[in-house]
Amino acid sequence: MRRLVRIVSGATGILAALLSAAALACDGRNVLADRPATYLAKLDAAANEVPYPEGRYFEVQRGGAKSVLFGTMHLPDPEVARVPPALLPRLLGARMVFVEITADAEAHARRMFLGRPSLLRNENGRRISDMASEAEMAALDDVLDPHGLERAVFDRLEPWFLNLLAAVPPCGGAETVVLDRRIEHLARAGGVPVQGLEAPEDVLFALKAGTYEEQLETLLMGLPMVESAADSLAVTRKLYLEGDIFKIWVFGQMEAERVHEEAAEAVFARTYEHLVTERNERWMERLLPALREGGAVVAVGALHLGGPSGLLPMLEAEGFEVRPLPE
Repeated sequence: MRRLVRIVSGATGILAALLSAAALACDGRNVLADRPATYLAKLDAAANEVPYPEGRYFEVQRGGAKSVLFGTMHLPDPEVARVPPALLPRLLGARMVFVEITADAEAHARRMFLGRPSLLRNENGRRISDMASEAEMAALDDVLDPHGLERAVFDRLEPWFLNLLAAVPPCGGAETVVLDRRIEHLARAGGVPVQGLEAPEDVLFALKAGTYEEQLETLLMGLPMVESAADSLAVTRKLYLEGDIFKIWVFGQMEAERVHEEAAEAVFARTYEHLVTERNERWMERLLPALREGGAVVAVGALHLGGPSGLLPMLEAEGFEVRPLPE
């Protein structure tokens, strides 16, 4: 038990990447420069099929009530974590600011996991090795050992949690406050109320969505791509800073398809449903009253803005006019 508590303590920063906390940063390279023209053309075409594939900063208006939505990235990188100058006056003059999860709720999440490491164990006593081959278990050994997890421990843990660990390269680096936290801190310092759109339990529910078998399929699918995780992170950072937001999602799927051509599409569709669509639908229930009144700033992960289930097309369906704003 004590060993698992230590593991959870070291891993909460990775879990908190989806809770708007610190993720690990690495020196990867832009592998898009190595991809053939046909790959890049497919990437462009697929990204541009969805509503609002580009842009991080938008104004929404209905009946004279105006608010803004800004897409963040939960990455502790100094350039990514910079608050755009154009957002600052809207932020400090806001009636209300919404973030995915507040700093207080994030701290509660850390305490919850540190106090209840059993949350990460499979409650039915299932083992990864019951379904994974010995070759896949050996690959998991290689991937999880740098995170301090031995087979005897990780074999009993939830696949969704191991997937978070495997997706983030353990290369360390100087921590920087993520953009979501900077926005929250600035708002509170200016006397602007801040509300979270989710509780830690909501995020945990989203991460745990799907069956054990589906979670394990996602985990095992990602193993061949672990070695290139730093490069994928570098591409993600580049696309975010350039405002090519939905390309981030399409790039991830296309990289998976290079290894798992048939299964990748279904796995990514399922993940998008749980982590984007279902959460956006819940958020809309809280956001609509505030956006109808106006004066709100919504700062959430950029992939929640556009796309097939994005907040922007959902707001258009509710009668809001949407226009991109310069940063």
